[in-house]
Amino acid sequence: MRLSSTSVTPRCVSRGPVENVGGFQDFLQQLQAWSTKIDYGTLPAWLGGFGAILALIWARRAARAAQVTSEQQGTALQQVQSEQLERQAAAERAQASRVAAWWGENSDNAGPYVTNKSDMPVYAVQIVVRGLKGSRIYSLPLLAPYPAATCLQELDDASRVSSYDNTTPTGPIMGTTVEFTDSNGVAWKRLEDGTLERR
Repeated sequence: MRLSSTSVTPRCVSRGPVENVGGFQDFLQQLQAWSTKIDYGTLPAWLGGFGAILALIWARRAARAAQVTSEQQGTALQQVQSEQLERQAAAERAQASRVAAWWGENSDNAGPYVTNKSDMPVYAVQIVVRGLKGSRIYSLPLLAPYPAATCLQELDDASRVSSYDNTTPTGPIMGTTVEFTDSNGVAWKRLEDGTLERR
């Protein structure tokens, strides 16, 4: 038995996969058409709204930080002002705190004693000696610097007592006050207990 020499060419049958390729291409085309219909204008608007929210949050934090900073600065300023006032008060009292008067007795003298340990004289000095009954007032035009306690009777001519009233305190001496004006023109009074106050 002879075989025919005619060759047989195999045939390719197109099946499902070829049809699937066409469907995928249709899907891509539909996706492309759909993407062209998206309104991209809403995206910037959304981003803008998000940015506005962030700006509000930042502004609130910045306002709070500014408030805290302002409070801290206010506290620091009050402290600085308080310290300045304290320094001014201390400087103002510097001379007055060095002036005093009291009643003293020793073997030589009995009477008011004074001291001015500052470097400048004080003026319009009035010393009031109070007894159990009655008081005597001694007036001095000025009190020069006297670092050591000095009885009024021992003062030099510049600080000599210019006047005193005729009242004589009787009984034990109860206390002594002194009033004067410092070299800056500020009037002071030292009470019987030693307290210094501005008049």
